Amino acid sequence: MTETSWTPSLTERDREHLARYAVRDGGCFVSDLPPSAAAYLVSTLPDTLPHPVVVVLDGPRAMDEFLRDLSTLRPALDPAYYPPWESLPGQGAQPLADLVGDRLEVLHRCLEPVPPPTIITCIQALMQKTLSPTELQRERIRLARSDEYAFQELLDHLQHAGYEFEPEVAAKGQAAHRGGIIDCWPPTAAWPVRLEFFGDVLDSIRSFDPADQRSIERLDEIVISPAREAAEDAEDRKRYNATLLDYLPEQTAWAWLDTDRIREHALQYEQLISDADAAPYTTGYRTLRAAIRRRCAGATLYLGGHKPKGAEACELSFRPLAGLPALDRADIQTDALEEARHQFVDELEHCRTESDQVHIYFGTQGTLDRFIEWRMPRRNPRDRFTLHVGPLSEGFHYPAGRLIVISEHDLYGKRRELRGRYDPHARRPGPKKIMGPRLAEWRDIQPGELVVHIEHGIGRYLGLYEIEAQGQRQEVLTIEYADKAKIFLPVSQAHLLSRYVGFGKQRPNLHAIGGKRWTREKVAAERAVRDLAASLLETQAARQTLNGHASAPDSAWQHEFEATFPFEETEDQMRAIREVKEDMESSRPMDRLICGDVGYGKTEVAMRAAFKTVMDGRQVAMLVPTTVLAQQHYETFRERMAAFPVRIEMLSRFRTRAEQKAIVEELNAGRVDIVIGTHRLIQPDVIFKNLGLVIIDEEQRFGVEHKEHLKAIRQLVDVLTMTATPIPRTLYMSLTGARDISTIQTPPQERLPVVTIVTEYREDIIRDA
Repeated sequence: MTETSWTPSLTERDREHLARYAVRDGGCFVSDLPPSAAAYLVSTLPDTLPHPVVVVLDGPRAMDEFLRDLSTLRPALDPAYYPPWESLPGQGAQPLADLVGDRLEVLHRCLEPVPPPTIITCIQALMQKTLSPTELQRERIRLARSDEYAFQELLDHLQHAGYEFEPEVAAKGQAAHRGGIIDCWPPTAAWPVRLEFFGDVLDSIRSFDPADQRSIERLDEIVISPAREAAEDAEDRKRYNATLLDYLPEQTAWAWLDTDRIREHALQYEQLISDADAAPYTTGYRTLRAAIRRRCAGATLYLGGHKPKGAEACELSFRPLAGLPALDRADIQTDALEEARHQFVDELEHCRTESDQVHIYFGTQGTLDRFIEWRMPRRNPRDRFTLHVGPLSEGFHYPAGRLIVISEHDLYGKRRELRGRYDPHARRPGPKKIMGPRLAEWRDIQPGELVVHIEHGIGRYLGLYEIEAQGQRQEVLTIEYADKAKIFLPVSQAHLLSRYVGFGKQRPNLHAIGGKRWTREKVAAERAVRDLAASLLETQAARQTLNGHASAPDSAWQHEFEATFPFEETEDQMRAIREVKEDMESSRPMDRLICGDVGYGKTEVAMRAAFKTVMDGRQVAMLVPTTVLAQQHYETFRERMAAFPVRIEMLSRFRTRAEQKAIVEELNAGRVDIVIGTHRLIQPDVIFKNLGLVIIDEEQRFGVEHKEHLKAIRQLVDVLTMTATPIPRTLYMSLTGARDISTIQTPPQERLPVVTIVTEYREDIIRDA
């Protein structure tokens, strides 16, 4: 059967040993724990120890990996996450608002009568100073609807608490003031809030979407936290002279994961702080450890590393799970790999018949479904195993508890590591809301920038204002046109606006409201579109006469490869994948352009097309403009296809002449499936045995001579071109002669925009980055 959750537990003997030894002066030491087994053990501590548990790791990456395992094994635990600042304190760069929010949320919860049962942190975060509990109590403010507050004092309080006042709230830590309305986005809140006052009475509290300014939910009360938790100068440090330790109760349990790595990381961080003259903003490692032993050591566990002096050894029977040795071999044949996997799962079924519980974790629902289909011809796996969907780093064996836990890694080999924090409580998407280009661009428009109204043309956006119309107050977007004329556009009609994108540095004249220039320009654009459409129709008709290779439908391995994608595909991405496959399975040569912003998933589309070509017995060439990009794609392809017998090579200046010669010979012999390279790939000596697909990344960056060579290739094999350059803005489509286009406009969930900062050269900024 497929279970969504279960409760990990220890045997009665192991639970008693932990509870007895952990409270002794030297603490309890457990050795040889696989990472996922350590997460399993920590997930049982709330049932074993009567105190809150603080889990300390060596750094942020270890925190994320551990939290992912912990949240997968026991989602209901809801651990608190206390990350470190990513920049050195005292260097002028404030921590990111999301980090401030995560840290402040933990501090807020610690001030409540019931503190969080489990806190995940690292030694660097523990050493960094923060607001004292007294100052945090003074700076956070609880607002309730219908209560009375001094309006101006509230504005002053937000200013003092570190909020930056802007015309509109677009990021955490910002606030805005218009008439009797205050917008602010506390770092601890998922959405900004709008406070509407009638005099000094708080009339309404609403959360709202900063993209379209529309209300999400009405609230009865809200806690406004400070917008920063790091000292800015020497005078400010008096208020920021505490650590997380000052917020914890006296009876706190501590779990140290690999004390050797923690100590090494702490000493390196101390040295870095000393070199940067930032020591006043942190607490020393030895001082911190002494304070923990003196003030709040209810119980101590050391999990992994060397046994500390005085600690009592506690033997728990957690063992690493042996995976498939064949997966580490690049020359393994398909049939042998399949048989090795079946044998591995057969052995697990044998363990299951001996009363062991076997839990298997898959990274995606697609991988789980594919496993069931794969095993069904032999036996229904639902009858023997408990199947789960959730990322897990690796499996382990707990003989005393008659438990075997298996991860997807154990079955299929190395997968691309997930980055960022795993949140098991994140809302799973239902029908997706397509974030079209208008909404995505509108969110970034700032007062003073040029915009285009679909009816009135180019104007200058002045900002969000409040006006009174027909006896009611409403918020409007104010746009200025020629002769100082203005229109007031209700927020509900924001979809009529888009950002103006011009060519070159010349700024256009504003259109006049009711004038004919905008109408003439729209008619001219429509004619140009019709001319372009006629050209495309002519070239499309010529292509219909060409006969190419029709790829076979998706194989079982294709489904398995796609199911191991560790993220959820967007609708645009899935549509692009379907269109590419339809082209490849057609008898005419494919020539498709994939257009999408950086990080929108173009490479995954290309990898699936490449894998499909290899499964069809043909070779793939990927052409990129730079050596660094070639190396990046080379590593990405190797990681995604590590569990499959696909040989991938790279041709660039990172390879010696002898290595390049050997790779070219292997290509000619057909022993290389995928080759990734720069201009070296289109030199005369590079000959393929059976080339089926050419992938071109950013073709506009190649010269005229190279494009003529690529134009000839298009008549023979499938060609897939990728670009992050939006076609309407650069006329890229006419320059490349693209016929079929797939546009990926929907960003992945929770994707953050690329932040570009232009500043003078400073070594401390480079070091922080």
